[in-house]
Amino acid sequence: MTHRIATIVSGESRPHFPFVILQSSLVQSSLPVLRTFVNKRDVVSHVILFSLLYPPLTLVDPSEEGLQIVDMRAEVPGYSETRPDPLDYFSSIVKQALSAIAPDGPLTVIIDAADVLCADLGSPSQTCAVITSLLSHISARPKPSRLVIHLTTPSPLRDHILAPRLSPTLAHVVAHPPALLLHLATAQLMPPPPAGRPDRFWHVFSPLASRTWEVEEIVLGPGGGGARNDWGDGDRSGVGRNLEKELLGWLRDSPCSLSELDSLKPIFEDVGKTASEQLTPHLSFNLNLTPEQQQSRTNVPLPYAHKGMQYAFSFKDHSILYDPDSADDIDDEDPDDDLNI
Repeated sequence: MTHRIATIVSGESRPHFPFVILQSSLVQSSLPVLRTFVNKRDVVSHVILFSLLYPPLTLVDPSEEGLQIVDMRAEVPGYSETRPDPLDYFSSIVKQALSAIAPDGPLTVIIDAADVLCADLGSPSQTCAVITSLLSHISARPKPSRLVIHLTTPSPLRDHILAPRLSPTLAHVVAHPPALLLHLATAQLMPPPPAGRPDRFWHVFSPLASRTWEVEEIVLGPGGGGARNDWGDGDRSGVGRNLEKELLGWLRDSPCSLSELDSLKPIFEDVGKTASEQLTPHLSFNLNLTPEQQQSRTNVPLPYAHKGMQYAFSFKDHSILYDPDSADDIDDEDPDDDLNI
């Protein structure tokens, strides 16, 4: 099975996503996915990596064919006298690359830390201007050209770049810790699909995943997370656009199903089992019956099955049998006698 994120990385997804956002957090990094975007290149594609935070060698394979690295880690405001204006500098680098590659060659532009760029500029709006300029160059190129940026939660850029006015079509890849899925499956009995119902799972998962501090507490324990301030209020990224959701795992440099992750295998071992079979391994006593016990159970007479002729009935009649006692006032002539009217 071809995972959706695999087609996004390769550029073969339908529809095409010219804008890809990777989002990390304190407890889960999406750098392995970013590394795949950096190294997904061939003789006809060209990749530009703007390195603002991470050493390029941590993201790049030894072979640098088709890759251009722009190392800006030393260009710190107030400490570098030669620091260029990002809006003009980023655009000029992209234009030079476009003139050097074939007219129909795809281009991938990657920013490894958009939050650092926002901090350097001191304004989310100015950062969005840089991103908009790069998207205009990307849109003029043939598919599968795209702009890939990396964020860290919480981010002041998140709501700005998810707005439909910036790009009507985008892919938002968020890295969630497996401990969050284990917590939902054990504490709230809400396992992810296919172990649970998708509609019920997303109704619980989306609000919890948006509460950054609570996810950090689940992974790091009480007192181990950050400040209790929620970034965002649920799934606002889906407002105004057709939203598709999917949960996938990641092993080394490729996507996988959640059941392939070692930490989540216990969740999917119970798929297809009855409720009794799922509970049995966790109990100190046996809930299952042997065939002899099952036969003895069926032979036990039911106390409410009257045998007298007066109460003879069939279970198929769906009738209700009622024996009036001494306190009942059954009088068809005056049914409201007990109301003292």
